[in-house]
Amino acid sequence: MIGRVGAGLAVLFGIACAATPRGPGGYVFPESFEVNQVVEVDPGRPGSKEFLASLRRTNEDYEVTLFDVVLQIPLLTASVRAGSVSVQVMTEGMESKYGYRLVELLPDLYGRVFPNTVEGTTESNTEAFGVRLAGVPESGSLCRFPSTIEVIPHRSVGPRLLVRTIDVTCAPGQRRL
Repeated sequence: MIGRVGAGLAVLFGIACAATPRGPGGYVFPESFEVNQVVEVDPGRPGSKEFLASLRRTNEDYEVTLFDVVLQIPLLTASVRAGSVSVQVMTEGMESKYGYRLVELLPDLYGRVFPNTVEGTTESNTEAFGVRLAGVPESGSLCRFPSTIEVIPHRSVGPRLLVRTIDVTCAPGQRRL
């Protein structure tokens, strides 16, 4: 089951940039943040799974730890710092390849430019997936981080993912729940 779920997590962070507009304007994730999230992986059949995810971004460096949602024990930690990737598997059934894929693809999601938000929502589509950000605070807010990230496969390719932000800090003193 972790293999199917791990693939779903890779989908979340591995969305291609083909349809993403680049250039001035639009929504971008903060350059630095710490966020705790609940990640729901729905494979489109019985057996959806949830994880807790703790993610830290500092410019181009990322560190993510996935936790079992019930026991709150770490399953996997992966990071990329100054281009060097490190993965530590902490439980049986979780494979290091998911950690490597995850940190390889984090910059794609968190480094992309989305179209301007409309009422706190923006979307980006690729050939295989749609990404919808909702609950994005208004421009000028101290911590512009969406309350939800939804990944929806086109033509039923891959699992559907819903990522709910529990809390986020963009800089000291800028926590948003």
